[in-house]
Formats: sequence, structure tokens, C-alpha cells
Amino acid sequence: MYVHPEYDFYIFVREGVRLCSLVQRSLDSNRVLCPAYKGNYYAHPQNDRDFVCIRPDEVSWDWEQELVDKGERYIRYELKLSDMSKRDMQIEQHIKALKDKDSNPLELKPNLYGVGVDIPKLFTWIKKLCARGR
Repeated sequence: MYVHPEYDFYIFVREGVRLCSLVQRSLDSNRVLCPAYKGNYYAHPQNDRDFVCIRPDEVSWDWEQELVDKGERYIRYELKLSDMSKRDMQIEQHIKALKDKDSNPLELKPNLYGVGVDIPKLFTWIKKLCARGR
């Protein structure tokens, strides 16, 4: 969800079973929102990763009736990132871009002989140089 916040995400949960703790914590903290949920979903008989919505009063095929009679019902929850989460992600990306831009360990400030060294940046700079040389 964080990589592609523009996509729509759904989670299917067996009826009567609680949401996993990770999803529940995200919902409780308002980082992820659940604007809608819908019942009457069943696992597709030929592909266990697909779900079909079958209303018991609108059954059209024999396999649908068999699913309604014998299959487990699922609830589909729609999940979306909150605006707060999107803003936080943009801020983190902006901070990272600024840190990457200012990675030069040399400082031209009033220091000894007019040139100083930012030690944490120097170590990061050396690590990057060593990683490139491999």
C-alpha cells in the first residue's frame, strides 16, 4: 500500500474471524482506513486466490448454489491509506532527498584553516565509496 497508494486494496476475511493484528493496529491508528466492507463473498472453486460475490437470493448457476450451501463466506474489506499517512510518506521522501543531496563531508565554514569535516557524513561517504568499488 505504501509503494502504490493510488491502487485499491481489498482484504478478504472469513466471516466470524477477526482481522489480523497488523491490519487492526493500522486501522486503529488511522494510518489505514476502511471506508467500506461487503459480505457474501466465496472462494472461487477453481482458484483459491479469487473470490466471487454471490447473493443467496440471486444464484444463477449450480456451482454458485453449491458454494452458497457448502462454502465458507467471506467479508471483503476495502483498505485505503489515510491522508495523514500520505503526507508522512511525502515528508519522509523529501527528508531523504535532502539528506542524499547534502552528503558531502567537507564544510566550508569558519573552522581550522577554513575547512572542516562532518564526521558522520564522512563515514557515510566512505561506505558509499567502498560499496561502489566492489
